[in-house]
Amino acid sequence: GGLGTDTDIAMMAFDVIQPETFQYCLTKGNNYIYRRNTGVSDNWTAILTPVQATALAQAAGYDGATTSPRIYSIQTNPANAGYIYCTFGIGPGYTLAPPHSGFYFGVSYDYGDTWVFYTIVRSTWRNNNGCGLISWHQSGVVVWVTVGSSLAGRNIFRSTDGGENWGDFSLVAYDKQRRWTAYNEMDIAVVSDQLWVAFIRTEYRGVPNESAWMSRAISMDGGRTWSQPELCFDRGVPTVEVLPDGGIVVGASGALHFTYNLGRTWTRVAPAGGYAVPFLLNSNTLLVGNWQQLWGMVGTKGGITFDVWRRVSAGESASE
Repeated sequence: GGLGTDTDIAMMAFDVIQPETFQYCLTKGNNYIYRRNTGVSDNWTAILTPVQATALAQAAGYDGATTSPRIYSIQTNPANAGYIYCTFGIGPGYTLAPPHSGFYFGVSYDYGDTWVFYTIVRSTWRNNNGCGLISWHQSGVVVWVTVGSSLAGRNIFRSTDGGENWGDFSLVAYDKQRRWTAYNEMDIAVVSDQLWVAFIRTEYRGVPNESAWMSRAISMDGGRTWSQPELCFDRGVPTVEVLPDGGIVVGASGALHFTYNLGRTWTRVAPAGGYAVPFLLNSNTLLVGNWQQLWGMVGTKGGITFDVWRRVSAGESASE
């Protein structure tokens, strides 16, 4: 099923609380988080709105303007049913101006019925392109964000107390010499405790009318230090999943990209509508969300749809 159309839908991420039964499915538009209990109703219910998120950020200490709130990502806790987490950026705009902008970590312990926000970091810049994607790691919760403009690079913050306090900063990608390479949205494949692979939408600000590229950087020490980013394919805002057979799938603009050597080469590039967002349901099945947005056209509407992709064995029909 789909979420229909909404003028606020400009980026999308989703998660499933109970993959085997689809008991709850979560998705988000630009400023909202929605929930659907597929065993009870096909209707989507907003469980976090811009007004609610702004109030929660203010309760956590934010005292700036309330314009341009953005919910960047959502994540469930596989060890605790009903726990939902999100990242949220708010600030006065894209220009350098006080008061401080804020980047926050939201926690719900009751399937999204109630929330509390904690401060990740505050900056004089709005956290534009923040994309605070969340990962669970044995050392705690990890969020990767940009503090400031995309020319400021991509970085990681960590929390070891469930999101109440943040620090332990690591820099992933930054064009220190020329500052004309913009590292934007990023997602990380946590292949093992020490081996992480980051995929980053990359633009060259000195080259007009060029489509975005995808860069790849590798860490061999759990995200502490990173290799120099290398271009791996064109187009896309990345969303990644590590596959049970050792591969990595990267969802981007118009396709799913599959690699079995950490992104050095690509085994398969499968067409997918819109921006493809893969979610691993089980060893043979991906739930793929596709969001569409007609950029720059006043009054146009975007929409979200979902498809199920299943691994087909040799000699097996895809329709079986």
